[in-house]
Amino acid sequence: MKTLTLSFCFALALLSACTNNPSQLGAQMEIDVVTGLQNLTALKASDFGTTIRYIPLETTDDCLIGNNPHINVLKDKIVVTTRSQCFVFDKATGKFISSVGHIGEDPEGYASTMNWADENKDMLYFCRQPNWLMKYDMQGKYSGKVELTGLPSYLISNQSGIVAYYSDVFSVAKLAFYDNNGGYNDSITALLPPLEESVSDINSVSVLNNINLFGNWAQSGIILIDYKSGKRLMASPNSPVLWHNNGDIRFKENFGDTIYTIKQNKLETYAVFNTGDYHWPVNERTNTENNNKRIIVPYVAENDKSIFFQCNMGLYADTEIKGELSFLNKITEDMNPVVVLVRP
Repeated sequence: MKTLTLSFCFALALLSACTNNPSQLGAQMEIDVVTGLQNLTALKASDFGTTIRYIPLETTDDCLIGNNPHINVLKDKIVVTTRSQCFVFDKATGKFISSVGHIGEDPEGYASTMNWADENKDMLYFCRQPNWLMKYDMQGKYSGKVELTGLPSYLISNQSGIVAYYSDVFSVAKLAFYDNNGGYNDSITALLPPLEESVSDINSVSVLNNINLFGNWAQSGIILIDYKSGKRLMASPNSPVLWHNNGDIRFKENFGDTIYTIKQNKLETYAVFNTGDYHWPVNERTNTENNNKRIIVPYVAENDKSIFFQCNMGLYADTEIKGELSFLNKITEDMNPVVVLVRP
């Protein structure tokens, strides 16, 4: 097992003591979170790159961006999504390219502006009930629809087809594999164990918006479930658990500590987060006691040079908090979200 050692501070963080190049890590590696906690290091903008480029997005009456946008930076385009609209801009110039589709019940409408990009085909996918993916090209032209066996929580596509992740909090999650036309090929059960609690154990359910956790979409919200027993679950069914890197597809579930590479519809271990005494077992993910010093890694992003991930400590710091506003304040004060950069 290859080992990476990280150092980070509870604001922004940098892995500075690496001897391995993440772009060449084909075997299992370990990311040592514990050592990083003992060597906190401030992060500078120069640690992310040698240059910073500002891209002013064109703003006209046709492309006014609303509140809380989700921004997806692609190879040559920028996709900006709000609760009601989806815009595409040129990455090099910031020039407005198109407004993509619309929410509606007409034949070309979709249910939500949440979308997934297929850069190889220059397409965006949107969900529509009961089991459709509505396709639009980056110029805003409707390009038909794909029928799946159900609406996914998250998906990713490549030249060989579509990989969809299904998770509705209350059932066992799975990965399903389709061809480019929606033809079903295979599926595998995801690795998180099912919850011990059932629907009848729930005391209340809330949807919390605008929380920077789980790589969450601005408009999708985070589900907060409080159980009669005093236990709690925070979940984000639409969080980005799948991503591309150098032709590979990576997969990591929330509360899991392992990143996998998907090959031939199977999971191969790529990297493991070593959290040591801060480890939070997935079968205890609803426990609210003695968790203030436990760590989860809810969000990971990767390119050919670096791995970025977010750490959270004290997820359920105050089990007595009720109401969205107070819970948001408590997240700001107590949870200490961390962004970490892994590099050679």
